[in-house]
Amino acid sequence: MFEGLSQTHLRSVAGLTEEIRYSPGRMIVRTGSPGAAFYVIVEGTAKVVRGKIASAKGTWELGPGDFFGEMALLDGGPRTAS
Repeated sequence: MFEGLSQTHLRSVAGLTEEIRYSPGRMIVRTGSPGAAFYVIVEGTAKVVRGKIASAKGTWELGPGDFFGEMALLDGGPRTAS
């Protein structure tokens, strides 16, 4: 996602980041909540669940280099998945 940026721009983006570690099983974002952050997975995995947790319509697993949370920031709408 950031490979086309110059070193100067990469440093600018890096200066805006914060590293956060989550314990296994912890929910990071919830469907319907407002978007306040964009996430990039550096290590480990995250499961994306679309729909109600008990009857999810789809699940995906993300890993290092994957990202999520961008849509709510771009369109100003609520989170579309947990």
